[in-house]
Formats: sequence, structure tokens, C-alpha cells
Amino acid sequence: MGTENNKEIDKKSVGLSPRQNILILAAALLIGCYSFFLAERSTVLGHLGDEKLYLAVTVEFDHAVSERVLSDYHIQRILPLALVHYTIKALPFYSFNKTDIVNVFGFYNVLLLLILAQLWFWIAGELRLNVKALWAGFIVLFFNFMVLKYIPYIQVSTDLFAYTIGLALIYYYLKNNVVGLLLSTVLGAFCWPTAVYIGTFMMMFPRRVPRDEEVSSIKVPYHLDWWLAGGICIWILLQFQFIVHGIQTGRLYQTGVFSTGANRPLEEWLYLSMAIVLVYVFLVFQRLLHYSKLYRWDYWKSQLKPFCIILGGVILCGLKAFVHYAAKRQGAFPLDYLIKNIFITGTMQPASFLVTHTVYFGCGVGLLIFVFDRFCRIVHSYGVGLIIVTAIILGLSVHNESRLLSNFFPIMVPFIIKAAEGYIQKWYQLIILGLLGLVGSKFWLTIHSAPWDGKILEFPGQNLFMNFGPWMTHQMYVYQGIGVVLAVLVIYMTFFWRRASA
Repeated sequence: MGTENNKEIDKKSVGLSPRQNILILAAALLIGCYSFFLAERSTVLGHLGDEKLYLAVTVEFDHAVSERVLSDYHIQRILPLALVHYTIKALPFYSFNKTDIVNVFGFYNVLLLLILAQLWFWIAGELRLNVKALWAGFIVLFFNFMVLKYIPYIQVSTDLFAYTIGLALIYYYLKNNVVGLLLSTVLGAFCWPTAVYIGTFMMMFPRRVPRDEEVSSIKVPYHLDWWLAGGICIWILLQFQFIVHGIQTGRLYQTGVFSTGANRPLEEWLYLSMAIVLVYVFLVFQRLLHYSKLYRWDYWKSQLKPFCIILGGVILCGLKAFVHYAAKRQGAFPLDYLIKNIFITGTMQPASFLVTHTVYFGCGVGLLIFVFDRFCRIVHSYGVGLIIVTAIILGLSVHNESRLLSNFFPIMVPFIIKAAEGYIQKWYQLIILGLLGLVGSKFWLTIHSAPWDGKILEFPGQNLFMNFGPWMTHQMYVYQGIGVVLAVLVIYMTFFWRRASA
């Protein structure tokens, strides 16, 4: 649906003008100035999660590195701390007090917003998006809780570095620029733990020249897409046994996210939550794997380039070996811990992961719901590398702590917008999309409306933690879930209703 209209618009698309580039950068700078000068900042910084460690390492960076006091997890987030540390060292009028550290982080966050905007403009040009789609993508990337509320509030964070690295990775992938991919992967390896894997897959399986989207009616041999999606669901069903047994014995609440004060799942709705996860996983993987060329050896043979495979393997092994050497301890968050937490958090409440991703990343999730079929066809057209990366993202999306997708969401945005471009026809649609983004971002909400006693599951702590799935109370899940449903309905009425009725 909408494919012919999208093709017509693609043909009518013209190159984006330098004026649009200037406007995009000006809009990003305006958001950066708001973030630095006007937005609410945390009054309890240094008492929340990793931020306390980040402040300490920024002050004693040389000692932390030379004495190898950090885990492998935190070594993979160390680059932003190094930048801030040596920036303060180089500036005689700055010192290592909390205010100056926060201000330098804030400066880099503004710089990252400008880089993010420029990367998005280049990507829009590469995808031959029209002007309205350009601004729709800008709204999706910038008008959300992460960019407009969380980053300005915390400042001392590696999240925006990860967000920008994600967009850089997909830009250099689209440009088939191995050097850019290599540099982004190396930098990303020390900003966000998952960036190295995404960059490696993109290097190992470079972009192929996209052709016309394959018609979805072409049959996959032996319905292998259904069998594979079903096999994934059976594996997930086996993982659910751990959750059920853990709840019955009470052991579940002694490990994982529950050790950090996470909310307990709605036990009476547990089986419904599990069913929703299974249906979601089956549907998204069946559509992603519904590509007949994936089941042909000649297609894989054309995608396998020995140099790229070797380069990606060497980079991955080299970076992981360095992290292993530099870290004091390994396996701070091992793979089995991550897998269990994906399904534990994904079943806390029915469809909680869809609620929290929309709350955290905004309107892009709502758009994706209605263009997912074409989104998959566009992903198919760019080759195995992007298909693998998308499969990883969809698998991790069951985890309801949306922050984990900070490196992944920007990778999906260009293809969400490309898939929705045919529906973005009027400027009023962008105004509605922008208003939804602003309201959903909660930039207007005062998080510390009262002194905070450290209780995450009570207000005012919930003003912040209701946006992070595992620590969202059941009450806020209901309220925000209603808000998400209404927002998705508005998106449908704004972009898709007239097309559907026609």
C-alpha cells in the first residue's frame, strides 16, 4: 500500500538546497541552546546510576585508565569521559568541579546535535528525500524525550554520543565508505557497547546498489520465512520457562534489573504479556525474512567479499582484545544476563516495550507501525548487512529499557522516513507531528517538582523513571499507554487515514 505513490514522489524529488542545510543546522543549534541554557538540570546528579561513576572517572581519568579500575562495560563508554577530562585540562579557566564537568559535557552535547543534524541532511540527500520528508526525519530524531528532556537533564551521559555514532554508521554504510565505517566503529566501540557489532556487520557486508523493491508477493521457498520466525518464537517460549519458574520460587526478584529497584511484573497478566511478545516477534521477523533472495546461495555469494569479511573480523577481534586488556574485570553484563533481561522486562506489562519505545523515542515508532512492510522491502534492497543489523535491532526491541536502543534507533530512522515519504504531503502534517513530539518529549515537565528521597517507584522520582521501562510503575504504564494509543491514532488520522479510505 502506498508503493506507487512513493515511487511517484521519488521521481519528483529534487536535490535538497543549501538553504535547507542551513535551516536544519539552525534548528539543531536552537535545540542545543535550549538544552544548555534553559532546560531543567538534575539537582541530584552524582546519585543516579552511571552518572556518579562518570563524574568520578572524568576527574581521575588518568588514574582510572592506568590502574585499570573499570569493567569492560565501562571501558566501552570511556571516550566521552576522556574528551571532557582533557578539555578541562586544556582550559585554564576550568577545573574538575561538578559544575564545570557538566558544562563541558553540555558543550559536547550541543556539538553532537549539530553533527547529528548535518549527518541527517546528508543521509536525506543520499536517499533522495524531498523537503517535507527531510523535516519529518528531523522531527523524529530531535523531538523526543531522549533529546529534549533526558540529555539536557542529565548532561553527564554517553547516550547522545551513541545516538550520533548510530547515525554516522548508517551514513557511511549508505555511502559505501569503508574508512568512515571503520572510524565510526572504532569511536563507537568506546562510546556504547553494541556499536562495535553493528559497525562490524556493516563492514563485513557492505551496502549493495539498491534496485526496485522486491514485490512482497514473491513466494519464499517452502515458506522458510514462516518456519524461521516460528523457530525463533519456540526458542523464546523456552526462555519464558525461566521467568515463570523464577516468579514461582521468588528467585527472579533477586537478580537482574530487580537488584536496581525495578518494578515487579504484573503477574496476573504475565501470560498475556508473553503472548504479545510471541506475536510481535513472529510478525516482525516473518516480514523481515520474507525475501526470497535470502534463501538463494548465489545471492549470498554475491554479498560475501573476502576482504570485507577479514577486515570486519580483524577490527572486531582487535577492539574486543583491547577492551579485555584495559578492563579490570570481564563480563559485567554477560550475554545470558542480557537475554534473560530482554524477556523479563518485555513481559513486565502487556506490550510495555512498545509503550516505552514510543514514550522515549517519540513519533518514529508510531510511523513505523503503519509502514513496516515497505520498511522491510527498503531494508532488503540494501543487502545482507542491513538485514542482519535490523534483525538485531528488532530482537533487542523486546527489552523495554529503551535507552539500550540509543545506538540503534537512528539507524532505523532514514528507512522509516523513506517508507513513509509517500504519505508526507502537507506541511500541516509536519506541524501535527512536531506537536506530538514536543508533547511526548515532556520538555515542559519539571522532574524535581519536590525534594527527592531516592524512591524510584514514587513521585517525584517517577517523573524521570516512568520513561525507563523497568522502573515504570503499573499506574504510569496505564496512563502513558493511553497516551501512546492516542498519539498513534493521531498519526494514523494525519498520514494514513485518507489513503486507506481511498
